[in-house]
Parts: sequence; structure tokens; C-alpha cells
Amino acid sequence: MHNTLKVFKGSPELFNELEKEFERHVNQIGDKQYRFFFQASIQISSTSPSLDGIIDLIVEHTNANLKPKALSKYRHHLQIIILNLAKAVLHRQWCMIPMDSKAFGKGAFENLSYRSFSRAIKTMEKLGFIRVIKGKKYSKQPLRTAIQPQSLLNIDSLMAYLESSEEPQPPFVNLNNKRTGYTLTDSDIKIMERDELDLERINRFLSSHSWAAKSAMTRLYSGEVGLSGRIYCAFQQLPQRRIKVRQNCLIDGEEISEVDIKSSHMRMAVALFFNQKLERDFYKNVFDATNVFESKVKSFCQFAFSCESKIDALSAFKSKVSSEKDFLAIENHLLERFPDIPFYQGWSKKAMNLEGEIVKRVMLQGVEDDIVVLPIHDAVAVQKMHQSWAEGVMIRIWAEVIGVDACEAG
Repeated sequence: MHNTLKVFKGSPELFNELEKEFERHVNQIGDKQYRFFFQASIQISSTSPSLDGIIDLIVEHTNANLKPKALSKYRHHLQIIILNLAKAVLHRQWCMIPMDSKAFGKGAFENLSYRSFSRAIKTMEKLGFIRVIKGKKYSKQPLRTAIQPQSLLNIDSLMAYLESSEEPQPPFVNLNNKRTGYTLTDSDIKIMERDELDLERINRFLSSHSWAAKSAMTRLYSGEVGLSGRIYCAFQQLPQRRIKVRQNCLIDGEEISEVDIKSSHMRMAVALFFNQKLERDFYKNVFDATNVFESKVKSFCQFAFSCESKIDALSAFKSKVSSEKDFLAIENHLLERFPDIPFYQGWSKKAMNLEGEIVKRVMLQGVEDDIVVLPIHDAVAVQKMHQSWAEGVMIRIWAEVIGVDACEAG
């Protein structure tokens, strides 16, 4: 297997496991978590022989007599498309591509040719390499078509994606799905300007370092500034539960550790609303009191904080986790301990914003101390040698942001 050993130490078997479950169904295309827009700026420093082999095969079956310059350009398009398909496999998402000539020659697609792009897609579909689902026009966007590999790409293609990088391009801060009637205040503008400067500094520091699926660090607010607001990158979307790809990734050739905040949203709520420190083994203690498994307690907290009504939270819990009996047992226990906790108010968006601010400040401390810190929602990834550093910095900054010394990290 082609592997520079600088971003990944896992075995080929991990990639083989992806073949069993990388596909997404057509009815999932409309769900944002199951799709990404084609990344035109993705690049690798060199290709492997196997990646060249796939490109050679596609060129051979392309119905066009291309001169050397045009052929080189076409092969470049194929490389970018294959990297995006590898991303679709590793992230288990549909790749949304623009099949409209108006999208090319400007912006992110300035250096891509619609003729070469559409020729490549049609050839790969004809060969049975990809499945193509003609899409719809998104608001202020060109027509988007969904593509997905018909079968797993070869291991070298997936490795090439892990070794790929995207050139960081500002803005690094965005406000998505702006709420109707919402207008940015002077304070909001100052917050976004501060974020932009901070993330520019972080991205500049990270540019000389290596990690899997290297991309820019961005902060995304949703609805209004102060809601959601986590830090995002491609690395955090790599598989890590049933197929442990992310855990086998490397930072600058060194093994990594992930440091997270224990019982994050519950811990924040208890600190902010009750000025108390939640116990480290909170989920286990709830299990001991209710006889409901810890995984179900965790899911209850997720739905209770994210949903805006008890009905919605109960519905989500019953459909994805367990019974109403378990839901009520957990609810009764927690409301008895914390009667005014913000359940069923959509409070998680505020909690996520606090997590984003904490993680951003931990990353900035990493810049100061020459330590690479990668965001993973409410957690961070660092080289194993820096795990203790990350835990200490996380605890200190959490207390600074929340205003209560009540963090448990590890």
C-alpha cells in the first residue's frame, strides 16, 4: 500500500472494511450530513502508481483524441475527481458536483474546464465506476448532481485522499442559514472579525504541518452569531467508531491522542445554571440510579438539549435509542437533581458555540507553544506526547470561557 507514513499508520484491512458500509442511499442526498460539495482545490504532492493506473484506464476509454496539453489537463481533472470520490467513501457521503458550464471559470472552479469535467464524469459513469443522480438547483447555486462510487476505490486512492490537502482560502468564518429578520449587530461583526484573525493565524501556523485529509480550519455559525459556532475541518469527519480510521492517523508522523470534555453539554449546563461541578463518571452514576444504560443516558442528554420540545426529544429517543419508560426514568432523575436545567429549549446551539470558543482558544495556545491541535467537535487531537498538555490547557480555558472551574477532560 502506498503510504508515506506521515499521516496514517493503519492496515489495508481498515480500508477493506469500508467496502461493506460506505454507501449512502438516494433518499439521504437531501440530508446535509450525508453530502458535501465538490472540493475543486484538493491536491496531492505526488500520485501513486495505482492512482495513475485508474487515470490511465479512464483516459483509455474516453471518447476523445486529446493532444498532450489537453491530455495533461484532463488527467488533472480526473485526479481531483478521484480524490473527491475517495472522500465520499471515507466520509460516507454523496459528493455534490456542478453539472452546469456557468459554474466553471470563476471562484473555486476557476482553474477547471467544464468540458474536461463533464467528459470525465460521463466516462466514469459509462465504465460503471460511479453512480450519478441528477440533482436540483440550490438557492443561488448551479445545478448540483450527486455522485458516489459504485464500488470501493482501490486502497491507494483512499490513501491519496488521506495525504491530500486543500489550500486554506478565506473567509474562515461563515454564518449559515441566517435567521429571518436577523441583522448583524456591531458586536456580532466584531466577533466574526476576531474569529477571522484568529483562524487566519491558526491556519498559517498549521500550513507547515501534516495530518490526514488536511484542510482549512473554519468556524461556522448557524442562524445567528453565537449559535453553533464550532470549528470544522475534514479530519474530524473520518470514520472512528466501527472502522477506526481517525484513531490510526498521524500528526507530523507521530501517533495521536484525542482529548475531550467529559459529559460536555451537561457539564456546561450544570456549571452555568447551578454553579456546580458535575462528577467525572456522571453517566455511570445515572445508570446506577435508574438502571438505564449509560449510552441511553448520553443519548437522552443529546436530544433533551438539542430539541425544542419534550415531544420532539421523546420521539427522537424512541425512534433511535429506546423506550418511553427509559426516557422518563432518566428525565425524572435529572430534573430532580437539576430542576431548572435547560432541557427542550434547543440550548445545545449555545453550548456548541461555547465549545467552539474553547477549542479555538486551545488551538491558539497550541500556536503559542508550537503544538498542532486539531478540532473534533467538543474535543481536540494532538500528538500523544502532548496529551497532558492538551488536558491541562482544555481545563484552564474551559474555566475561563464558562466562568466556573468545573471541567473534566481526558
